[in-house]
Amino acid sequence: MKRHKLLIELDLQLMSLILKILDIEVDLSITSEYKEEFDGLDLREDFTPNTNGADKGAFNHYTQVFEDRHGFLPNLSIADLIFNQGPRSRDYL
Repeated sequence: MKRHKLLIELDLQLMSLILKILDIEVDLSITSEYKEEFDGLDLREDFTPNTNGADKGAFNHYTQVFEDRHGFLPNLSIADLIFNQGPRSRDYL
C-alpha cells in the first residue's frame, strides 16, 4: 500500500520481496551514476526486452494454470513461476 515517488523504489521493493519469497540472500545496491565498466558480474545485457529470452535457451516445463488451453508459455514473469510452483520455484531456477 506504499506510494513510491520513483519507479526504482518500487522495483527494489519488489526485488527484495521476490528474493525473500525464494529465500535467496543477495545484497542489492544501486549506483548514483551510470558506470560504463565495473568489476564484478555484469548482467546488464543479459535481460533485454527485445530478445524475449529467445537466445537464453529453452526453459524447463512447469505446470501452468491455463496450460490445457494454451500450452506451456515460456518467458513469463517470476510471479507466474512463484504462483504455479510455490516453494519449488527456487529449485526450478
